[in-house]
Amino acid sequence: MVMPGLGQAQDIPPACQDLMRRFNLILDRYHQAGAKEIANGEEPGAAIEKARARALKGDTQATIALVGVTLAIYGRRDMFPVSIVRQVCNLAARNALPLHVTACAYFNALNPIGEKDDKRKAVEVEIERFDKARKAPPTGTFAPPDELGAHMDALKACLPRA
Repeated sequence: MVMPGLGQAQDIPPACQDLMRRFNLILDRYHQAGAKEIANGEEPGAAIEKARARALKGDTQATIALVGVTLAIYGRRDMFPVSIVRQVCNLAARNALPLHVTACAYFNALNPIGEKDDKRKAVEVEIERFDKARKAPPTGTFAPPDELGAHMDALKACLPRA
C-alpha cells in the first residue's frame, strides 16, 4: 500500500496507517451536511444555489453544505475531482473553517499526484492555519472540535520531515 506523500506502507508507523480512516471521517461531515440539504427531495443544483447564497451572506457553515452537496452529486470515491479539492482548499484559505482546513490538509497529504516536497509544504500551511485557529478562532468561526484536532495531530505526527 502506498500512502501518497507519506511513503510505502512498510515505512509508515502503525499509528499513521489509519489516516485514510480519519480522512473518511472528515468527509462524512461533508456528506452529512450535503444529505441534509437534499433530504426533502431538493434538487442538488437548487441545494447548491441555496447554500451558495447563504455562504455569500457570510454564513461560513453554509460552505460545508456547499461542499457536501457537491460530494453527494459525485458520490463516494477514492479519488476526487480537482474542482472539489480546490473548492475545499480555497474555502480553507478564505474562512479558515476548521473542517475545510483539516480536509485540505488531508487532500494534500494523501494526493497521489504531485511533488512530495510541495505537498508537504501545502500540508504544513494548513497545519499552521489550524493551530492558529486553535489558539484564536477567526471572527465568525469557532474553536476546532477536539475530533478535528485529533485528526490534525495524527497527520502532523505522520508528516515526513524535509
